[in-house]
Parts: sequence; structure tokens; C-alpha cells
Amino acid sequence: MVWKLLFGSACCYLYGSIPFAYLFTRWFSGKNLIEYGSGNAGVANAFRAGGLRAGYLTVVAELSKALLPVLISGYYSNRSLTLTLAWVFCSLLGTIYPVFFRFRGGRGRTVAGWATLFLSPLVAVAIGILWLTVSFLFKKPHLSFLIATFAYPFISLLISMKWPFFFFGLGVSALFLISSSKSKNEFERYRVFERLEEWNWGKGRNA
Repeated sequence: MVWKLLFGSACCYLYGSIPFAYLFTRWFSGKNLIEYGSGNAGVANAFRAGGLRAGYLTVVAELSKALLPVLISGYYSNRSLTLTLAWVFCSLLGTIYPVFFRFRGGRGRTVAGWATLFLSPLVAVAIGILWLTVSFLFKKPHLSFLIATFAYPFISLLISMKWPFFFFGLGVSALFLISSSKSKNEFERYRVFERLEEWNWGKGRNA
């Protein structure tokens, strides 16, 4: 079990590290992906810099980073949930911090989204509804990302009732928050703390 975990984790990390967005963009347009758009080696920037063919192929390739760990772990470990989640997490880690690309990868949201859909469709639907609701109410895409990220492990636990899902969600959320360059300033940008204080003050006066 241990050698399977370690060997599979290393393989999944290395596969996750393949910069498909960069490769497809270079192939179809000849452009250096990190010099265009957001400079991010991810799906959205592949569409911007490389065009539709590069973008769609990147989506399929990122899907494979989520699907292959699930299929392989199901074949070799008799569907061990812990092993499956560990391998998916390593693939996601490689996507965000790829060893082949100087640890400058994509945001990993496509891989995480597909993995969640494969492992627990109900969790994927719940997170999607939360994301869309916050986006509709506040018109702040990154704020909806932050809230969905914080809620991910707890929603995973509530729906699946399995602790491995919670710890997987916790790891994914931590990766997203650490890798997001905007996250550290997002609360200040949207004045979240000030608004909470104003809300509490107003509530106290009306009590």
C-alpha cells in the first residue's frame, strides 16, 4: 500500500506538471504563453493566446489530469478512497507547481472541478450553485471564488460524510489560497472586514 501511494503520487505529480496549455499554445500559435494575457499557464490564457484549438485541447488535457488518477487508483487499489484522493491531489499539485515549468503553473481550477465532478457530483453541483449565487449577488468573480474555496472542504464533508473528502478539500483550498496572487489582498479590496463591522454595529444599534 505504501509503495503504491508513493509511486503513484510521484507519477501523478509528474503528469500534472506537464504544461499542456503552454505546449498547445506554442504549437498552434507559436506564442510564448507566459508573455501574453495574464501570463498564467492555464486554460483561460490558452484560449486568449493560442485560440480555440489550443484552448479546447488544454481543457481535454486538464480533464485527463483529474480522470487518470481516479481510473488508475480504481484499477490498482480496489477503489481505495484515500489513495484516489491522494493521487488526484498530487496531480493538482503538479498542475499548480509544475517541476517542468519552474513551478509556475496554472490555477488548477479546471483539474479540481473535473476531479470533484468525477468523485462526487453532488459536491460539484453544490459548489457550483454557491459560486454562481455569490457571483450574481456581489458581481465579484474572485470573491465568489474565495467563498467557494473556503466552503469546499465543509460542503465535501456534509455531502459525502467521509473525512478523507474533508481533508482533500482542505488541501485543495489551501493550495488555491496560497497560489492565488489576489487572495491575500482580496478581503481588503472588497472591504470585507469593514462591512462586517458596519453590519454588527448596525445590528447592535437596532437591537
